[in-house]
Amino acid sequence: MLRHSSSSAAALLTMVVVTTALSAQGTPIGFEETWALSPDRQKALATLIPGTSDWYYYPGSNATAAASR
Repeated sequence: MLRHSSSSAAALLTMVVVTTALSAQGTPIGFEETWALSPDRQKALATLIPGTSDWYYYPGSNATAAASR
């Protein structure tokens, strides 16, 4: 009886892992990743909504990074 419940638990765990992995495939990346991986950060900055906290933060961060090069 113990062997049967162990294989059922393994099957359940496998199903949970596969379901989680498949649902993670459709997760869009956030602006942080878009900005960090963008070859042209000015284009990425143009997608921000004026007046939001990201709109204020990222242009300043970009200017600071450009000044330190």
